[in-house]
Amino acid sequence: MKNKKIPLALKLGLAVLLISAFCLSPLPGHVLALLTASPPPITNEFTPGVIEAKVNTEKPIPPPTPNISGDAKTYSWDQPFTVKNENAGLPNAIDAYFRVQILPEFTGILLTAPDSTPASGDVLSWAMSIDGTCKMELASGWDSDWYYDADDGGWFYYRDVVAPGVTIDGPLQTITIHSDDANKIDYYQIFDLTILAEGVMAANDGPTLAGWPAPPP
Repeated sequence: MKNKKIPLALKLGLAVLLISAFCLSPLPGHVLALLTASPPPITNEFTPGVIEAKVNTEKPIPPPTPNISGDAKTYSWDQPFTVKNENAGLPNAIDAYFRVQILPEFTGILLTAPDSTPASGDVLSWAMSIDGTCKMELASGWDSDWYYDADDGGWFYYRDVVAPGVTIDGPLQTITIHSDDANKIDYYQIFDLTILAEGVMAANDGPTLAGWPAPPP
C-alpha cells in the first residue's frame, strides 16, 4: 500500500484544531478565566443658553393734547422704548441678536404692518378705519443700528450682538394719530401699542438658523 501525501493546508488546519482543543481543555485542577476590561460610562451634559428680552416703555404723562384743525384732530406724543438682554451674571446667559415688532391697535382693531420699508422722513404709516392714519416717526439715525423687513411681518432687526445686561434703544421716537373726523377719533379713543421682542443666540450663526433675513447691503 502506497503512502499518501497529505496536503500542507490540511496539516496546518489539523494543527490549529488540535491547539484550540488543547487550550479549551484545562488540565486537572486548573481553571480557565476570561478577563475583560471596559471604560467607565461617560455622561454628556447639555446646558441650554437663556435669552430674555425685556422691553421697557412708558405711557405718556400727561396724556397728549390734541391739535384740532376744523373737523380734523391729531394726537402726537413721544414713545421711545428700550430692549435689554436680561440674565446678566448667570452662567447660562449668552450673547444674542434681537428683533422687535411694533403693533399699534386702535380700539380693538389691529393695524396691519406697512407694505414697504420706511421712506423719506423715516415714517411708518398705518391706515385706520376711522378715516385717518397712525404714523410712527422713527428715531434719528435708526437705520445705523436697525434694519427693517416688510416681507417678514414688519420686524426691525438689530445689527449688532447684544451682550447679557446690555440695553439698546428701540427704533421708535414719535407716534401720531390723525383723523379727518374729530368725532370718530373721540369715539374710538383707546390706543394700544404692543412691542414684541425676540432674541436668538449669536453663536453658530443663530440668526441664519432661525431664518432671519440678512442685513441689506
